[in-house]
Amino acid sequence: MTSSFDPRQPPPSHNSMPKMHEQDWLSAANYLSKKQIPYVIATVIVVKGSAPRDAGSKMVITQENSYASIGGGHLEFQAIQTALQLIADNHHEPLSHSYTDKHCAPHQHIEHYQLAAKLGQCCGGQVTILFEYFSVNRPKLVIFGAGHVTKALLNIMQALPIHITLVDSREALLDDTFIETNTSPQSSDNIVTCLSDQPEREICTFAANTYYLVLTHNHQLDFEICHNILKRDDAAYIGLIGSNTKWRRFVQRFRHRDIQQSRIDTIRCPVGNSNVPGKRPMEVAVSIAAELIALFYQDNLHDYAPRCTPHLAIDGSSLQKLFNANEDQHMQDNKHLADDYKTKGYKTKDYKKSSENKLKTTPAISKQE
Repeated sequence: MTSSFDPRQPPPSHNSMPKMHEQDWLSAANYLSKKQIPYVIATVIVVKGSAPRDAGSKMVITQENSYASIGGGHLEFQAIQTALQLIADNHHEPLSHSYTDKHCAPHQHIEHYQLAAKLGQCCGGQVTILFEYFSVNRPKLVIFGAGHVTKALLNIMQALPIHITLVDSREALLDDTFIETNTSPQSSDNIVTCLSDQPEREICTFAANTYYLVLTHNHQLDFEICHNILKRDDAAYIGLIGSNTKWRRFVQRFRHRDIQQSRIDTIRCPVGNSNVPGKRPMEVAVSIAAELIALFYQDNLHDYAPRCTPHLAIDGSSLQKLFNANEDQHMQDNKHLADDYKTKGYKTKDYKKSSENKLKTTPAISKQE
């Protein structure tokens, strides 16, 4: 995670850095969490001597943007590079984690910076920054069909921490669905619509490990959608509305298309929790919701359980381990700095005297702002 910055070189072009925004860090973190955009919070936790910002200063970095500031200059540039590397390192992390308190602990990293010796900043102090990586990977649910059951289901599911895509070929029904659920594509944080003349061809646009509900008005369309999902063989769940008779016919047709029985068995039909009876749209919707919620927990999906808010992200024990692990490196940096003074002809006592005057420690971690 260390960088090789040469203070003798001119600062890098801003074109190579994320776009800067003046939005405060907490608002930015909340916005990014809702939009499911990975980000890093960089917090100044220790300042020794003169530095651009005090301990407790924070900024938020994404792949494309940064929000707030920890002082600008080469220090901030290096912090952004470290944050981008942390995002890149975690890009291919699995989406499934254990349902324990561990899911609240983000990936953390601590970096020490010598402002004068390594970054060429005239303030000359030392800064320690804590980097915390956050990634919101909500369960992704795709619903085909905007009928009565879907309308009832959205009234339940829209309040859950999941991302919902509603697919239908009938624009009027998509509009009516949002009207009846008191939401809109613009105001809803977790529901989007997909108007398509051929919904079965939309399967290729969705991510792996998606949960699918096939609730359309047309049996043939249901079959084609299910067939395309089975061909991908990467769904987390496939639920199909219909009777046992409908399902037996589908099984025969899947076999005629050379679909393996093991894949056919991954479809849940009739969909829903069998312990919830009833055929009214709301009753069917409650049954489906019960089955899905149980699966979300069973599958240990990251961020489905109540999530830690950004301002409570620092895990004290983990932070102490990180700090201890980096302290040896920090001491080595100080030794190299002293050696550098000797190489340049300064007397050791001058270095010590300078250090005593400049190195004043501020509180390690600020309280919640």
